[in-house]
Amino acid sequence: MNSPDSRLRGVLAPVLTPFDAGLGAEVDRFIAHCRWLVAQNASLAIFGTNSEAASLSVAERLALTDALLEAGIPPARLMPGTGASALTDAVELTRHASRAGAAGVGAGAAGGLGAGSAAKRCRAEEYGDGDCRRFEFRPEPAANAGAARTPRGGRSD
Repeated sequence: MNSPDSRLRGVLAPVLTPFDAGLGAEVDRFIAHCRWLVAQNASLAIFGTNSEAASLSVAERLALTDALLEAGIPPARLMPGTGASALTDAVELTRHASRAGAAGVGAGAAGGLGAGSAAKRCRAEEYGDGDCRRFEFRPEPAANAGAARTPRGGRSD
C-alpha cells in the first residue's frame, strides 16, 4: 500500500470534529481545519483521539474521510481511528482506510470503550487488508466514556 517513505512522521495532530447545532459534523469546517494542520506539516489522527468516534456512525466516519480525500488531503497524511465496539464496523472502517491509502489506522477502542471491544479482540490480519499499518491507542479513561457530543464542542455531562 504505502512505501516506507510514506510513513507518518513528525507531529500527528489529534483532529477535533466540529459539530453543528443539529449534532451533524460540520464538513466544511472539518476540511478547513485539516487543511490548516497539513499546511503546518502535521499528519492527521481523525476519529477517536478526542473521544468523538463513539458519537459518529460508521457512515459518518466514512463520509468525512472521503470528504478529506476529495478535498485533496493526501491519504498518506491520515491515520483514521477505526476502533469500534462491533467487529464488522471496525473491519469496514479499516478496510476503507487501507484502500484509500492511509498511512495507518488507530485501532484502539472507540470513545473509551473497554478492553473487550472488537478493536482489542481481533488479530491484525483479520482487521484489515493486511497491508495497512496498525497503531493501537490505549482506551480512554472510564471518566470520558460517558461524554456525548453537543453543539460547538460542549460536553453533556
